[in-house]
Amino acid sequence: MKKAVNNKKNNLFTVLLIIAMVSWGISWTSAKIMGQYINPTTAIFTRFLISAITFLPIFSLLKKRLSLKHISIRTLIICAITLALYNYCFFTGTQLGLAGAGGVLVTTTNPIITMVFMAIINKRKLSIKEIIGIFVGLTGGCLIIDIWRLGINQIFQSGNIYFILCASIWAGLTIFISKFVEKSQSINFTFWMYLGVAIIMIPFIQFENIIKLLTYDLTFWIHLIIVSVGALTFGTTTYFVASQKLGPEKSSSFIFTVPISAMVTSMLLIDEVLTIRTFIGCCLTIFAVIIINRKLNEV
Repeated sequence: MKKAVNNKKNNLFTVLLIIAMVSWGISWTSAKIMGQYINPTTAIFTRFLISAITFLPIFSLLKKRLSLKHISIRTLIICAITLALYNYCFFTGTQLGLAGAGGVLVTTTNPIITMVFMAIINKRKLSIKEIIGIFVGLTGGCLIIDIWRLGINQIFQSGNIYFILCASIWAGLTIFISKFVEKSQSINFTFWMYLGVAIIMIPFIQFENIIKLLTYDLTFWIHLIIVSVGALTFGTTTYFVASQKLGPEKSSSFIFTVPISAMVTSMLLIDEVLTIRTFIGCCLTIFAVIIINRKLNEV
């Protein structure tokens, strides 16, 4: 009986986790659509303000206490600034470049970049499998951003440089949080970090642009809710909770639904085209992550 109940709970968390990952994927397309209405700084402020507000009921739901007691203010400020920079690249990149390709590139190359950063920090020699994984991943990434056709100069003008920065910044933030934030404080820390990003952005926004939000149509508000409540409040919380219930290995395996949903939704909602080059690049980067993850699991 107890085993059946646990299986039902695990199945529920699995479904919720898939929805959460899809919401992360859709957020790339939603960010592109939001860019038709507002600039990146206004988008960042409204995204994190709404997310912080809607995050509050989570504490009651999970029976957790909202507190700053065990959180380093210095760590919080560093993470909030870094997350703000990531989101600036996120919104600017989707405005200038292809949302689907960006979502694929960032979410598939991030684990590879994280592994390289960790190897450098720990002064660890890379194995043959890891080197092969990096080479395959870089090849896939170059295909996605079409480096051979565009050239280095055009990479900076096409929005792709912002996607590369997104992957690098997120990798650094992931490592920093894993080293300086206790897992038991992850939900608490996330709320204060989101609120911190909103506060940091106040000097960079214009009040009249915030007032203008009230005049925008339903399409804008739907996509604002997706990137704030969907991807941040629901997506992040679900991932944290599911990781505790299902285990980090099983939870991380669902990450691959993010690039797929990013590409599919960009095709359906904003008519982006999935080229053979992007598809092959996506497959190569996913294969590279699988190679690296298998090696890490063996360690």
